[in-house]
Amino acid sequence: MIHLNGTPGREPLDLAKSAGKPFWSFQPDFMFRHINHVTPIPIITLDEQGVTWRYSDVASGPSNPVTGWLLAGVF
Repeated sequence: MIHLNGTPGREPLDLAKSAGKPFWSFQPDFMFRHINHVTPIPIITLDEQGVTWRYSDVASGPSNPVTGWLLAGVF
């Protein structure tokens, strides 16, 4: 499990040797923090080398990215 702290990142995973289907699941640390709609969500991408995440852009002002736990693997 990987904790996403609000900054983009990448975690290497050797998914190329697996015969299964890659998956990911995200569990946020909080459901609602601000009502100003400036809480960008993580955008998750899986490929043969690992999992990458970045946060959606916000129109203006300070943002409070959604943090939480990311589980990625093969089933």
